[in-house]
Amino acid sequence: MKHRKKSKDIAPYLFCLPFIIAFFVIYLYPFCKTIMMSFQDVRPTGENVFIGMRNFRNLFTDHFTTALRNTLVYTVLNTSVQFVLGMMFALILNRYIPMRNLLRCTIFVPVLTSTIIAGIIFRLLFGSLETSLANQIALGLGLIEEPVAWLTQGQMIGNIMMVIVACWRSTGVTMIYFLSALQGVPEELKEAARIDGANNVQVFRHITIPSIRPTLIYVLTMSILGGFSVFTESYALWNTATPGDIGLTMTRYLYQMGFNKVNFGMASAIGIILMIIICSINLIQLKCLGLFREED
Repeated sequence: MKHRKKSKDIAPYLFCLPFIIAFFVIYLYPFCKTIMMSFQDVRPTGENVFIGMRNFRNLFTDHFTTALRNTLVYTVLNTSVQFVLGMMFALILNRYIPMRNLLRCTIFVPVLTSTIIAGIIFRLLFGSLETSLANQIALGLGLIEEPVAWLTQGQMIGNIMMVIVACWRSTGVTMIYFLSALQGVPEELKEAARIDGANNVQVFRHITIPSIRPTLIYVLTMSILGGFSVFTESYALWNTATPGDIGLTMTRYLYQMGFNKVNFGMASAIGIILMIIICSINLIQLKCLGLFREED
């Protein structure tokens, strides 16, 4: 009996053991190793030399500040556009309208497209040739007089291009999150508010938004995380070169330092700075949205 009782006590830990091992091997060990490497000069021979804060001091160059600025602008634009479009589509499709299911599928289908394929398609659409779709439309409307190389027109245009690719692919997921949350809002609360004289805007502000607050927090948190970790959109649009650092993001700069220049110490320092920025921004927005507020 004592042996059976002891086996029952150990069983939960045995079931959790695969996850614990995977966590230590895949997450915790690389995280600790990255912190160590950020304070070292990592050499190809394997002889790592401790150099203190030199990697962090050497970070603040023109390329790093450009990458940080591009990433911040992209994150703000992408989060705002996806948030607004996802909520708008969800509100529309939450009503009984004709061909509602077809519209849902149409908006969601781009999610199934590979980011690389989507980036290549948009790179062709906004190419410098006169036959590209963007130039044909602009020339037809008289907005430009000759074909424009859209992807080399500056950092702001580059950020907008990445936002277009990301929103075309991911707005469908945001819509599904919001739509599932809206369908869980009790209709009785809405009806009671309307009986008391509330209009649609007041119902949305005081009933719908508080009811779907957990979903709003989740979508916002994941959008910020995705914005700061953007890499594929930049790589697909500009391939191996970013003229004038157009489309240079934090993760792409990390990739360049680590694999192109074989400076893993500097790349680790970039990763640590990026982690601190993401955690700080997410903690601030979670605090502002009242996640840590005690329920009455």
